[in-house]
Amino acid sequence: AGSTLSRFLAVPFDAIREKHSGETMGRTLDGRVLYLEYAFRTFDIPHTKMQVQMIAFRDITARRLAEMERNRLHAAIEQVAESIIITDADQHILYVNPAFCEMTGYQMDEVSGKTPSLLTSGKHDDVFYRSMWAALHRGESWQARFTNQRKNGSLYEMQATVSPILDDSGKIVNYVSVGRDITREIQLEQRYRQSQKMEAVGQLAGGVAHDFNNLLQAIRGYNEMAMMQAVPDSDIYQDLREVAKAADRAANLVRQLLAFSRSEAMRCEELDL
Repeated sequence: AGSTLSRFLAVPFDAIREKHSGETMGRTLDGRVLYLEYAFRTFDIPHTKMQVQMIAFRDITARRLAEMERNRLHAAIEQVAESIIITDADQHILYVNPAFCEMTGYQMDEVSGKTPSLLTSGKHDDVFYRSMWAALHRGESWQARFTNQRKNGSLYEMQATVSPILDDSGKIVNYVSVGRDITREIQLEQRYRQSQKMEAVGQLAGGVAHDFNNLLQAIRGYNEMAMMQAVPDSDIYQDLREVAKAADRAANLVRQLLAFSRSEAMRCEELDL
């Protein structure tokens, strides 16, 4: 019996006898692993010098597997980059993961027992929150973009999913919020949209500059012909010179507009082939 028991148990029989109680592992004939809780006792037989040793086992495999699964889930939640908040049915915070603490600046002991409303930024109206609670009370998950406030008062954008947790009877017992900080993404989106606007403005400026340059060439050409016909010392000639100066300033403005639009102005030059 002792050798059979030693083959079944994962620890030597002597170790069990010395410890009297504890947990161990065993393996069945078909190879299944069992988690066992044991108690060892020695009884004296009355009126004799004989003793009886008894070991009682209780199969705790299901409980131990559930604990291992829970520990794995807890380790995963602790490591994820998303903020996780778990509350009871009355919205009191039961658990937050390290990502939440890093994102908000609050520690677990600072938010435990409080409600997530301590993150409220005031950027959302009552309609926003009523729509959320209407979905949650129906047992549905709710996704939205929140503007929340950190412990230091700064604001951040968060994309979050809030879900109700139901028991076997369908009653809501917990709420879970999973969110990620998208502040940086929104800033990049805004910069991208701004660059698109600037590109559109540049294209518009380039088109206007080209059209204006064509008109300017006509003005300068006719002005030069008028100056050739005018007497150099006359008032008309001086007025035409002012027109030429204004045309030069306008041409410089056109070059600036084309530079802004990343276009190139066509410049005609004499070339000795």
